[in-house]
Parts: sequence; structure tokens; C-alpha cells
Amino acid sequence: MPVSALGSPTVSKIKGTKLFKDYVLRWPDFIEFDELNCKIITKHSAEEAYRVWSLATYQLQFVLSDQNIAEFKICHGVMLLLYQIRDNKVPMSLVNVHTGKLI
Repeated sequence: MPVSALGSPTVSKIKGTKLFKDYVLRWPDFIEFDELNCKIITKHSAEEAYRVWSLATYQLQFVLSDQNIAEFKICHGVMLLLYQIRDNKVPMSLVNVHTGKLI
């Protein structure tokens, strides 16, 4: 089902505005709202990608595409990417949450 703003499903139609017209989220995909950084993060399992959107405009900011990303954490301006365990170690990288560039 498409994600809609200010709407909820009814029996006959979905009220609200479609936010992500080109993307459909299906389990185990998810959406996370980060008010501190004004971002929306969506996980697209079929494409093994995370998409970062502007919370203000709903425009796509950048895509993180790596099949080895296990999870992420966000704090002020920084996204910590945690990768699949390799040789009993957890590889990590820091990304600027506004640009998508490695720090």
C-alpha cells in the first residue's frame, strides 16, 4: 500500500497525499521519521537500499545501496552505518545525513 500523508485507509479509498509515488514499501521494508535532522529514511529490501528523504519537502535526498548494511543509527547530522559481522568484527562507517557523503 502506498504511504500517504495525513490520511488513513478507508473501505473505498485512501485519503491524503501520496508521498512516495514511485516506491511501495512491503514487509520487511520500513519507514522511519527523524525529526531532529528533518529526514525520512525508508528501507527497500528488494533493492537492498536505504533512501533518505527530506521531511519538509518529501524529496529524495540520496540512496545508500549496499547489501552488507545491517542497520543504521542517526544522531545530529550523522548516520552510523553498521555492516554485517565479518571476522568477529562489525565494520562501520559515518555518513553525513544531509549529503550522504562519508565522513
